[in-house]
Amino acid sequence: MRGFFSSPLFLEARFLITAIVGGYMVVNLLNLLLYRVIEGLGQAWGSAVVVPPMVTTMIYGVVPLARRLS
Repeated sequence: MRGFFSSPLFLEARFLITAIVGGYMVVNLLNLLLYRVIEGLGQAWGSAVVVPPMVTTMIYGVVPLARRLS
């Protein structure tokens, strides 16, 4: 059974699951924090406000953490 947990497929799946869960949490947290800012804007402008900090957090926070955990 030890071979399964060290297999590349399991490690890649663990990385992807960690990245997806982390990304989901980042998007929801940013929407919660920026709700008052994007409340009166349309969907396109609201996305324009939320996406840059989301991408930055994913690149410098979630993906390195997911790599470290997998």
